This record gives sequence, structure tokens and C-alpha cells, in this order.
Amino acid sequence: MPLDRVSRDDVERRASSYERQEPSRLLDHGAACCREARRWFVALDASMAQLRLSSPAPAWIREQYEWGPSPWPLHWCEALGRDTLDSGALALLYAESFAARGLRVYQAQTLQLYSAQDCEHWGVTWEGRESGWIHAPLVYREVNVVIARGGEASVWDPAAGGWVGYPQPYGYAGILALRVASPGDELIRFRGAAVPTNQWHFSEELE
Repeated sequence: MPLDRVSRDDVERRASSYERQEPSRLLDHGAACCREARRWFVALDASMAQLRLSSPAPAWIREQYEWGPSPWPLHWCEALGRDTLDSGALALLYAESFAARGLRVYQAQTLQLYSAQDCEHWGVTWEGRESGWIHAPLVYREVNVVIARGGEASVWDPAAGGWVGYPQPYGYAGILALRVASPGDELIRFRGAAVPTNQWHFSEELE
């Protein structure tokens, strides 16, 4: 599909509109419903990890849940009972799973490049729901940044259920901007470069 070009200024302006928006959070009712839901998730994830010893990636989550609209706010017991979850909800489940495998993982926010046809299709799919994440040809999505045991960061796309070849500016689903969230400011390593968390970085800075 043909991709529209977008300028660095356009990407920076769109990123600035998310300056005060934090990554998604699953809520907890503080009752048995959410406790049991989380126990179920942890137990199933541990079982899947044993079955797939060769891979640190919890691919079963994307097999269990379709990428699609999620209502927000969203609680643990509600999320795990759904058929579809958006990128924010999926990223939260993947973060739990990667952490259980002993990996350091962060939630991150991205602006990605998609075709006008994709954006139009998603606008129809999300009609009547929160569709403010579509800014054709840019799309806001949440991802996971996973630190390998060697210290290098990789990006996991929860909507696609796979690793991202990052950076891939101006290619399909290319990440043009990324902000890694952490409780305090940290430095993480992308291809040998030290990248601060909690601020937007653009594709040219991470090449």
C-alpha cells in the first residue's frame, strides 16, 4: 500500500499532543474478581512458558486476544474476559509476562506510519469508540521495550505479536517517534546509543 510522507515537524507536533498522556494502566477492583483474574493469567503464562522454552516471547497472548477496541477505564477482571484488546491493554499483559520471564520491560508510546486505507478501515472499526489515536497517516500505539540480557533494548509490538525491526522510518508500520516510560529517568541502550526515558525520541536519533 502507498504511504503518505510526513515531515519531522508533523511528527514532533503530533508527539507534543501526547506530552501529558501516560501509557495505559489496568485497574484493580481490590476484590476477588481481579485477584482471581491475575492468578489465572500468571498460571496460564507460566504454563505457556514451560511449553515454549526456546522463546522468551509470550506469543500466546496475541493468540488468545484479538487486537481491537477496548473500553477504558479497564480492570483486570474485565480485560481477561474480553475477546479483543487494544495495544495499550495488550502491552500491559505482555509487560507482566516478560517480567515473569526475568526480563526488564518498559511500556512505551509510539507514533507509527500506516497507509490511508488502514487508517480509514480502523476509523470504521472504532466508530463510536475512542478513535483519537488515528492521525492519518500517523497512528498512536503502545508497545513494550524489552532489555535483553546483554543490555540492548528491543521493541515488541503487542498488536502484531512480534518484534519490531527498529528503526524503520517511512516504511510500513515504521516507528517515527518513541517515548519509553519509567518511574524515574533512566538511560536505555538502542544499538549502542544511550537513550533517556520519559521523553520523545525521533527515528533519526535512534538510527
